Amino acid sequence: MGLAFYRMKRREEALKVFSQATKIDPTDATARYNEACMLAMLGKVEQALGSLEEALNLDPKLGENAKTDADFALLRNNPQFIQLLTTPAMQENEELEEGPLDILSH
Repeated sequence: MGLAFYRMKRREEALKVFSQATKIDPTDATARYNEACMLAMLGKVEQALGSLEEALNLDPKLGENAKTDADFALLRNNPQFIQLLTTPAMQENEELEEGPLDILSH
């Protein structure tokens, strides 16, 4: 449902769905990543960075998506964003094969 709201550019509603999903399953890295995307698109920089950090802690492979994801355009030059994407965990996982993810990557 969150993805449907996202595609319809109903970002606040998408954010609510993704945030609810993270409450239901706090270990769902994809839901946390999508929450970070929505927060970034809504200009909520600090919250977006926090959610992205949590997503990357759960699944460091998501950092590869974040590097080019248009949803993070507002954060692209943010020093904290850059640091999140260059952590040792990220560098160790750069060569891992990615599985299918239902994320908001564009």
